[in-house]
Amino acid sequence: MKKLMATIKGVRAFVTVVRDTSSLEPIFQLRESFTNPKMLTPMIADLKAQSAEARTAFRILRRLPPWNFAALDALPEGSLGRHFAEHVRAAGIDPAALPSLPAHDEFEYVAAHLYETHDLWHALTGFDIDVAGELGLQAFYLAQQRSALSLSILSAGMLNTAIYAMDDRVRRLDAISVGWGMGRYAKTLFGIDWESLLPESLEQVRARYRIVPVTQAFKQVKLAA
Repeated sequence: MKKLMATIKGVRAFVTVVRDTSSLEPIFQLRESFTNPKMLTPMIADLKAQSAEARTAFRILRRLPPWNFAALDALPEGSLGRHFAEHVRAAGIDPAALPSLPAHDEFEYVAAHLYETHDLWHALTGFDIDVAGELGLQAFYLAQQRSALSLSILSAGMLNTAIYAMDDRVRRLDAISVGWGMGRYAKTLFGIDWESLLPESLEQVRARYRIVPVTQAFKQVKLAA
């Protein structure tokens, strides 16, 4: 009965996301449908196989401290941390709005880590926070992780496009295509020590992890076409 109720809740959340892609709450509810050990065990195994940093992160359950934007503003111009602070302000994001999830074991850690680093992935890749940008980043996630949640969000986004936003289909599909390619090319980002990277040059961090900024990736795709 508990499993059935969780499935029903997940389906309802999925339908809500299809209708309204701007609300975070149904995304949080949808996540709960994909947090059982049966689904997460192969994902965790894949991440550990891909990256020594991911293996370390799972061993120590590495977390980010609360954001101190005064300290980020004091970092050198062009640093990842300074760029992240500017990105957050420009986008009107309130990182405190995301729930701080517990991480007592590897299964809980997956969601906790991805929640608290999501906006850093945005800043590093250059994806916007509109629907097209979010779908592009989910495609990036899916290219790097065996994530049923990302695939579900992409599916909901495509249904939303078909029913409500056909005029935006080109931007959204371009973002998904580019995000998938970027994620395949880049080194695994899950579990990296983000805190230690904040003072470093944004360009150096991108080079280290083979991140092609989304604007450059779009240009390459258009040239190839």
